[in-house]
Amino acid sequence: MEFYTGSTVWGSTVANIYRVDLLNAGKGNGVHAYSFEVPAVLKDGVTRSIRARVLGSTYDLKDSGKPLTCNNPARLSAEAGSELQVRVLGNPVSTQLLVDIRGAEGQSLRLQLSDASGRLVDQRQIEAAKPVEQQSFSVQDKPGGLYLLRVSSGQKTVTVKVVKQ
Repeated sequence: MEFYTGSTVWGSTVANIYRVDLLNAGKGNGVHAYSFEVPAVLKDGVTRSIRARVLGSTYDLKDSGKPLTCNNPARLSAEAGSELQVRVLGNPVSTQLLVDIRGAEGQSLRLQLSDASGRLVDQRQIEAAKPVEQQSFSVQDKPGGLYLLRVSSGQKTVTVKVVKQ
């Protein structure tokens, strides 16, 4: 996917995130969602019509041309960042568990992956998280089933269910 206005391409991403609502709506195997970080230059409070198309083509997505308004990040910093956000990129997983963590910039993070019985499978400590902290766990040799990923930063904790195929 690439995102653009007029003749300016602002960036691209891969549509490979699983969402059960896409699967239930008959959209293939459900692995067609995407996440796109809006470039800082567009975070100026101006409303633009952002279009999305298949990368390297002229094929626009259905309903492309959504209005986008992003405030200045300096203004948002006082409001945002207080909520710890954890997102698994692709769920169920088969060989790699990829996770995207926001809202803990500069803070320490503790990640714990446990099986459904509560047994610790893997863990790690991050001293100072990036604005968007991305981590991966190898689960290739783990049995299929339900796992729980617990991410903690200070007093904030988020637990996410992960299905291993």
